[in-house]
Amino acid sequence: MTSCPSSRRSCRIEEIYSKHTIDDFEVDSFYKTEDDEEEFVITEQNNTDTLVIARLGVQEEYDCEHIVKLLQDRGFLVLNPVQYASVACNKYETAVLLQKGGIPQPNFTLMTKNILYDDELFNQAMKEVYKDWDVKDKDKNEEKDLVIKILDGHGGTGVFMSNGKKFYAVLQTIFALTPETQLIIQKKEEADGGDIRVHVLTLNNRQVILAAMKRVKLGGDFRSNVSLGASAEKVKLTPEQEQIALKTAKLSKMPWCAVDIMPLVKGSNTELGDNVVLEINASPGTDGISEVIGENFVRVMINQLKDPREFYLQDKIAGYIETVSIDWGEGVKKEYLAKILMPLWEYTKDEIREIARKKQSLEASEIIKILNNEKRGVLSVHGENGYPYGLPINYWYNEENSCIYFHSGKTGHKIDAINNTYLSSALFIISMHFL
Repeated sequence: MTSCPSSRRSCRIEEIYSKHTIDDFEVDSFYKTEDDEEEFVITEQNNTDTLVIARLGVQEEYDCEHIVKLLQDRGFLVLNPVQYASVACNKYETAVLLQKGGIPQPNFTLMTKNILYDDELFNQAMKEVYKDWDVKDKDKNEEKDLVIKILDGHGGTGVFMSNGKKFYAVLQTIFALTPETQLIIQKKEEADGGDIRVHVLTLNNRQVILAAMKRVKLGGDFRSNVSLGASAEKVKLTPEQEQIALKTAKLSKMPWCAVDIMPLVKGSNTELGDNVVLEINASPGTDGISEVIGENFVRVMINQLKDPREFYLQDKIAGYIETVSIDWGEGVKKEYLAKILMPLWEYTKDEIREIARKKQSLEASEIIKILNNEKRGVLSVHGENGYPYGLPINYWYNEENSCIYFHSGKTGHKIDAINNTYLSSALFIISMHFL
């Protein structure tokens, strides 16, 4: 199949034919992906028998990311889904995710040019890293060691150490060169000789630790990346490290990821314990771990993937948001928000869990009839942090284009929730009347 790991090859995916017949709910369409050398045509609506392993280049190039999103839309099982991999590729978003999940990690804060030059914001940010940060005398912060990283760095690049006295001038230089840069600043914890990378497979009914290795930091360097020349060796995980790795992997929602855990010098930070998570890797290298375990790691992982139904249902792009102005006459004109949704009946049985009481299921024609006859409903979507959020709404259903229209402002919690929700996790409940 066509791959596009670097900018040396141009690749794209195009919908070259599409026909939607609403009356009998049939879809006739296909996609073609091509580059300068190959082409690959996708005709099936459901492709859960095919696995796509998306490497780091997908996150770095829009064309590649777009292709993987469309493949995911067509039912291909993707390692890893783009929306979850993008969080792991942003170190600040990852840190926030770990914080919400109660995962031990070094204290951190986001740093931007605006924060740096606002004394109140800067002091508040640095107190998130060191509670005893001295806001009056910078010299007293000299003993406070900091790790500073760009948000999308990988392979040990884009990270350096400084102390609480010198780093301010360094940040001034960085923001003078690139004012839009965002950085994450972490408290440097006392490592007990390198870190541990744990590869975890997370399926809907089980989790498996596939392999683990200890990366020994370079001499005279605080980094321990194998890509920079550090050595790697076998390691036996402690029960605490196993639980941290499994919990972190599940929190990431990625089927396969590598969790980087740094063992701490015992007693160096009683609040954190003996281990902290440094990051989650959505596209970990496999050469180093293959060498350590003495066999091809990819083969080890593939051997664990026997049934597509073990994967969590992967989100699909349900459509797009549009607004429409309706003139109701007599000077009444309102703007409505419409969320274009792929009709539920276009999904295959393999993609949606079957209803237990099949006698109570509704045909598509019955669903449309209810949508046409009712005026009120509850739209249940994903709110902040993935929590369910229900929206009682008055609506109008347009059968011609399968749209539900309802009134809304253009910004706010409702819009954010709709933007973050895909059809596979949305629910619309129609108000029913009982005597």
